[in-house]
Amino acid sequence: MRIAEIKIRNFRKLKEVVIDFHSKKTVFIGANNSGKTSAITAMCLFLEDNQKFSTYDFPLSNHLKVNELFEKEVEPSKQEVDGVFPALDLWFYVEDKDIHHVSQLLPTLDWTGGDLGVRLRYEIKDIAKLFSDYKSARDKIKGKNGLFPKDMMDYLSKNLSDHFEIRRYVLDPAQKAKIQTQETLGEKLEINPLDNILRINTINAQRGMSDEVADAKQSEKQKLTALMTKYYTSHLDPNTGEMTEKDIKALETLNTATEDFTKNMRANFKPALEEIAKIGYPPFGAPDITINLIISTLSNR
Repeated sequence: MRIAEIKIRNFRKLKEVVIDFHSKKTVFIGANNSGKTSAITAMCLFLEDNQKFSTYDFPLSNHLKVNELFEKEVEPSKQEVDGVFPALDLWFYVEDKDIHHVSQLLPTLDWTGGDLGVRLRYEIKDIAKLFSDYKSARDKIKGKNGLFPKDMMDYLSKNLSDHFEIRRYVLDPAQKAKIQTQETLGEKLEINPLDNILRINTINAQRGMSDEVADAKQSEKQKLTALMTKYYTSHLDPNTGEMTEKDIKALETLNTATEDFTKNMRANFKPALEEIAKIGYPPFGAPDITINLIISTLSNR
């Protein structure tokens, strides 16, 4: 029994990619920005426990569609959101002696060996609730430009895990060579069929550099962040409680500061980006480099 093939859809820059696995070992080799890290990350997010997606994992080309779907007067249908968010098809080659490991993936009782597949989709738990919660958050800042949430992608940047989850579906081996639409599949599996089958070990590249004082206490490093986070949660978080006019004014001031800072940073980085462009970066077909700053009390960005 082995992994034979993985198909990744709508994950970062990977719109639809098929990866064939060798029976013994598979190595990803390619140029920078060709999608190697994205493919590995997609597998880890879908197949490892306790991994969390972010809105940065959604293809940039789909952001506009997500925003448009939730700006309508009525909630979008399942058909409208189908094929928009990340998904992964995992195919095993299984001999009949290993059937007991994959009993939940058997398409029929007379199956005697060969391909078995499962589709993992990052799905909205409840479209109606997401639509309602988003509209409620929007109503709180009605008429106030630049405040959170500016659009659905902005809303999901802070509420993604509350409204999305990974769901799993059995694929039909007889239709492996064809496009299996979601409508042709059955109900989601209530139990993860991959438990006790897969094991993923990762060794991350050490790219970080730090100039922090070695003997500084972690509590001291985090003290200012903790205080700002506490204040934000208590007074300025649009998702909790009612905002006063002073709260809205504070958020507007923060937004104006962010916009001004972004303009200054873009102007300062412009000469450097022009120099980088002369040596061919970003490569052909890759997005241009832009400076977009986020002032946040809830992260280290």
